[in-house]
Amino acid sequence: MRGNGSEKKLCDLILAISPVTTLAVTPFTNYDPINLVKNTIVTSGAFLILGILISQYKVFSPRLSKLMTFAMSGFLISLISTILFSGAPRNQQFWGTFGRGTGFLTYFSLLIMVLAVSILASKLFYHRLILSLIYTSIPITLYSLIQV
Repeated sequence: MRGNGSEKKLCDLILAISPVTTLAVTPFTNYDPINLVKNTIVTSGAFLILGILISQYKVFSPRLSKLMTFAMSGFLISLISTILFSGAPRNQQFWGTFGRGTGFLTYFSLLIMVLAVSILASKLFYHRLILSLIYTSIPITLYSLIQV
């Protein structure tokens, strides 16, 4: 990483959001113990990231490749066109089907996360991300064994 303060904030946010989202489960407090809490964390984190990206647009915009911009724009257009032209209720399209978390808000939040990760492309960041995923897999595996 280049040492930019905003870049460090982005990196730290992504490296915090990813494992926390993966590990977040509320089995005793919610009717939907998995999707609601995960969606809340991802959406909150994504909009924090979006705020950083917008505030530092001049710093981060040259790092985004044309191919990635085209792909993300196409995905966003398909999300918006689905909301406009689908016959499903708007509420369901925005939040997603109950128990699945597959609505516009979730996909838009994930798109923001992909945007930030593509901007932060560096070996150090990817190394830290992989370590984060490895360390997160240990408690998830233990939790899965308990569930079985």
